[in-house]
Amino acid sequence: MEFKDYYKILGVERNATEDEIKRYALDNAPAYQHPRGIVFMTELPLASTNKVDRNALAAIARERW
Repeated sequence: MEFKDYYKILGVERNATEDEIKRYALDNAPAYQHPRGIVFMTELPLASTNKVDRNALAAIARERW
């Protein structure tokens, strides 16, 4: 089975902590959707086409875990 990384962008009025985000996921999402980790970014990496660079996101995730 191939593993895929999924990214969720949450618009919040204040900065949420990693624990708050994990607690929200535990309370509101099924177990298979719980994040294995959270990375905070000020902006998303963009490809030359101005679309989100998924390869760069995957590289950031690999560095973290």
